[in-house]
Amino acid sequence: MLKLFAAEQLEYYEYGFGYNCDYEFPIMHTHDYWEFFYTLHDVEHIINGVKEIIHKNTIYIIRPKDVHLIKAHEIGTNKGPNIFNIKTTSKALKELTDTLDVNLFDKLCNDGGVHAIISESTASFILKNYVSTLLWSNDINNNLIIIKNAMMIFLTHLYPNFYQISSSSIEQLNEVEDIVKKMNDISNFNKSIKDMSKNSHYSYMQLTRLFKDTTGLTMQDYFLNIKLSYAASQLKLTNDLIENIANEIGISSLSHFNQIFKKKYNMTPGKYRKVKLTKEIK
Repeated sequence: MLKLFAAEQLEYYEYGFGYNCDYEFPIMHTHDYWEFFYTLHDVEHIINGVKEIIHKNTIYIIRPKDVHLIKAHEIGTNKGPNIFNIKTTSKALKELTDTLDVNLFDKLCNDGGVHAIISESTASFILKNYVSTLLWSNDINNNLIIIKNAMMIFLTHLYPNFYQISSSSIEQLNEVEDIVKKMNDISNFNKSIKDMSKNSHYSYMQLTRLFKDTTGLTMQDYFLNIKLSYAASQLKLTNDLIENIANEIGISSLSHFNQIFKKKYNMTPGKYRKVKLTKEIK
């Protein structure tokens, strides 16, 4: 029996989290960490001796004690990966779930094969704002926030009845999800956070506290991380003028853009572009 270990498999092991996209994992295996996975296409799944077909847009939780494998339902017909995985240690998962309800972690341990099909709109949100961002971003802090938010979305969809006694928790997470979705929309990069939060059910101050409690970052820092990550990708992938890239993310002062970019990446935008191009040429 193949056994996978968190220390070898989690990209951010020191923080207790990891992620990856796979076509399939057709070898029966177990692991000492949790797996939250989202299916981009239909897959065949065998878990604890039970064979099943998991359809597109399904979210699923695998416990450390579960034994399973995943096969592409129709190998070769899909152009992209079939599965988006989030991996987490028991310690990191418990710390996260305790912020929602102290009983949730025990429930996860006792429930086997927990899964649910999500709506197309939620699936689109996950694909656009989580999977695609994680695949090109090298920003560890931002990626950890994205991973935790994705797990929160999974949990609130998998346990709707569990949260009937604390429906406000779901409402709060939905508010955070909504503002995160807006922040990841390029068309909003020139807008203020106050403008994007006008339709919230909470006041700006309430939403500010809620966002910080949920993500660990202020809305300003979170939004800036997203915009700078986008700017970094544009520097690497395009020949656009640095001034134009700065304007695209809502920063009109080139000197200010240089300052905050250097603070995040330890080099100016111009040097970042040269370093990235040099590495790719080699």
